[in-house]
Amino acid sequence: MSPPHHLNPSYLRWELHRVWVVVATRKAGKSHIYGKRVFYLDEDSWAVVATDIYDNAGQLWRIGFANLLNAYDVPVTVIRATWHLDLQEGSYAVHELDIEPIRFNQGKAEGFYTPAQVRKLSRR
Repeated sequence: MSPPHHLNPSYLRWELHRVWVVVATRKAGKSHIYGKRVFYLDEDSWAVVATDIYDNAGQLWRIGFANLLNAYDVPVTVIRATWHLDLQEGSYAVHELDIEPIRFNQGKAEGFYTPAQVRKLSRR
């Protein structure tokens, strides 16, 4: 059973990773719901694996996490789920929870994944 206000830690896997830290602060004179955000980028996958979100009073408001999956057979690292906790309200939300097996390259011919195709798709 999940404890109230957060995910059940029995089902989560934590692993020590090197991260790069990016701090984003609200520009002076601009309004935004967040005063500051801190992003933690996993050095191996460059995925944002954690965030600290501060309100305009400088108080830690929300935290977010991303759960990664190493698909060794492809090989690729993908985000399987993201979840955010609202520390002030005591609530959480889970996004992108994928319980089906991931099927990579499904529906696309191998020739689709080329530099030429990227150039073609990036034109306006």
